[in-house]
Amino acid sequence: MLSQREICLLMRMIERTYRCRICIIDGAGNYLFSTHFPEIDTAHLANICQRANRDAQSLCRLCDDIAAGQHAETVRHAFYKLCPYGCMEIVGTVSVPGMKPFQIFAGVFQAHGDLPEDSLLYPGKQLAASGSKEIGKLTDEEFSELPVLMDMLTREISLLFEKHLSEGAGDNDPKQRIMDYINGNFRENLSLSAIASKLGWSDSHTTVRIRRMFGKSFIQMLNERRIENAKWLLRNRTLYPISKIAEVSGFHSVPYFYRVFLRLTGMSPTRYRAAGKTFSQK
Repeated sequence: MLSQREICLLMRMIERTYRCRICIIDGAGNYLFSTHFPEIDTAHLANICQRANRDAQSLCRLCDDIAAGQHAETVRHAFYKLCPYGCMEIVGTVSVPGMKPFQIFAGVFQAHGDLPEDSLLYPGKQLAASGSKEIGKLTDEEFSELPVLMDMLTREISLLFEKHLSEGAGDNDPKQRIMDYINGNFRENLSLSAIASKLGWSDSHTTVRIRRMFGKSFIQMLNERRIENAKWLLRNRTLYPISKIAEVSGFHSVPYFYRVFLRLTGMSPTRYRAAGKTFSQK
């Protein structure tokens, strides 16, 4: 098993040798990647990719989503793909039990004339790739050996993260990230999946870790933070009606807000507000 530093060196060696860039699509904000590989790109940086995103961002995104979805689940090893502009990349998947799978892309290259059968080809009509001459071209030897190195890279990253999760290393960091994320987003339609995605964990793993770290469920934590906000509004004699306080505290159902408030405080929001007024007049 390679160390974190050795994996970084492997990535940079691939970039230098094959004249490409490695990136993780949707990797921004992911705890597992940002902690271990803070310098890795989270978007395609080739000039032609920048132009393509300006001209046809939805098509590029569709192609990446397909690569990160069913195709990656079907093809267990690194595979080549052609984007809507006819540019070639190689894709590898980092897969660890308890972690949300992520794809690592390396490219971009000129299309090779002998793509394997398991390659991912953009299903629509390819667009004109202006400036395609600026893209590097792999030799036949490089074309055949790059998938082997990508498989090695994703395997080593998977082993590193598996060790990280099994040892529970760095609990303080994800714990703070969970609290910060709830505090910053409790008014929104916040879901467990949103936090899991930020941490790079699966939903089930996130459920277990939150229970282990906080002694309560995600829903309990979220409701407690929302009720805390509602109590502050009620105590400070805001002119908001109860329904508005429920809404700005993240509750989209007033009856549900009443039930949660009563369960956590022992009284209704109306009674809590009246008690606060009585107290302030003494």
